Amino acid sequence: AERPPRARARAVYNDELLMLDALDESLIGRLETREPFRQRFNNPYAVIHRADIHLSIYEEAQTHQNIRIHTDCRIVETDIGDTYARVKDANPGLNPAGIKKILCDTVDVKPWLQGKVRTSGVVNSQRAITAAFLSSRIGVDAAISQARATIADSHEFDGESVSPEAEKDLIVLPMPSLFQ
Repeated sequence: AERPPRARARAVYNDELLMLDALDESLIGRLETREPFRQRFNNPYAVIHRADIHLSIYEEAQTHQNIRIHTDCRIVETDIGDTYARVKDANPGLNPAGIKKILCDTVDVKPWLQGKVRTSGVVNSQRAITAAFLSSRIGVDAAISQARATIADSHEFDGESVSPEAEKDLIVLPMPSLFQ
């Protein structure tokens, strides 16, 4: 049976946003969030408290055997942070959008990630760094194409493939983005 989305049930939906002056509370602007807004963004405008979002994620995670919850811990390092820095070092002239394009377009595509993450893959550090180095001479798109042609997929996560019966329950929780 399909369960209703937990966070949506806790959210408040508004038909419009009002911007008021901080001193005299006069109306400065109004943004309607009715049907045209919903059609454009494919969702309604919803307001939800952070604690309610966390509770919704926690409750949903508890219903899946393949998700473990770790509390009272902190993330001190991620692989993409190191790769991001190495890409920037390989071409200091790259702006954040160029770095994001290189990181996203040089991934190793994994069938078990299709439809779960935007790139359908995992970071290939060697390919990304090579593309960054080449991009200082031949442009980002050409560098990505050349790096994809010359740097093979990493097989680091090949053992991580998911069985077809477990794949339907796989949830990939995104990390906060380094990009704006």
